Amino acid sequence: MKKLYLHTTGILATLVLGLLFSLTVTGETYSYDAVGRLIGVVYDDGSSISYSFAANGNLLEIVSAASTQVPNLAPVVSVAGGNRVIADADDTTGEIVSFYATATDSDGTVDTTEWLIDNQLVATGQTADIALPDGVSAVVFKATDDDGDSTSEMVAVTVLPPNAPPEIVTLSSDGNTTSAVIRGGITSDGGVSFTPDFKVGDSIRIYAILEPEPEDIGSNSEIFVVAAAGSSFLLITPDGLVPWDGSVGNLIAFDEVVLSARHTINILELFGSELTLTSELIGNYVFFIGYTTSAGNIVYNQEAIQLNITE
Repeated sequence: MKKLYLHTTGILATLVLGLLFSLTVTGETYSYDAVGRLIGVVYDDGSSISYSFAANGNLLEIVSAASTQVPNLAPVVSVAGGNRVIADADDTTGEIVSFYATATDSDGTVDTTEWLIDNQLVATGQTADIALPDGVSAVVFKATDDDGDSTSEMVAVTVLPPNAPPEIVTLSSDGNTTSAVIRGGITSDGGVSFTPDFKVGDSIRIYAILEPEPEDIGSNSEIFVVAAAGSSFLLITPDGLVPWDGSVGNLIAFDEVVLSARHTINILELFGSELTLTSELIGNYVFFIGYTTSAGNIVYNQEAIQLNITE
């Protein structure tokens, strides 16, 4: 606190008072005595000036006080998970991604929490499910406190596009060409990538995707899965592995479905969905997929899905 003592009279006092009045234009709160003299100013930053006068009207003292106002602290925020990569989950573009964030304010309260993409509000609250396109999206979480100060945190979320198994050569049992497509492949990373080569200890899934001709969409169909190791052929059926002699009449269905425009099959679904490779399985295998059409033919892949297991 600073004190300034003045012993002035007459014209000098008038000049000083005039100067003092001219300095109060930015003040927030003014105080006056009974005769209308300015005796105090409190400014919007919390600082103040007070004036005292003698009985004869002379200005005796000016006391200034620095601001005691504590600067506001902005909120502290954190987005759980940070930057993330989201694998495709449904063979379609884009994904619904769940977010959670925390926001605290040590000297007040958090008034609003928002999620923004390209400066556009997409959700409010500390949790949100946001639809993101394939590619990289910059998602911003913003918290604003009761004093109007805000803090933001940005995370980059990469949504991977659908990565279908490779297309393989497809034939019809009646010898005619077909526009139907069968895709097949083996993955150990949830469908992010497909390869025929794996090692003992890997956990794999074998996928096939059927894209039938338009006239077969909506029809009932039997799906067949044939596995071969060397010269031995086995049918994968709901009851397990059954030896097959190669005769169409002895085929046993893996499943019975109503065909959709894009029908996905996990060949290992009947055996726990996923298979962890052991040393007893070391070797080379091939898989064939077929399904019946509305005309009674069987569409199948001539080019096998290959699986090579090494130590």
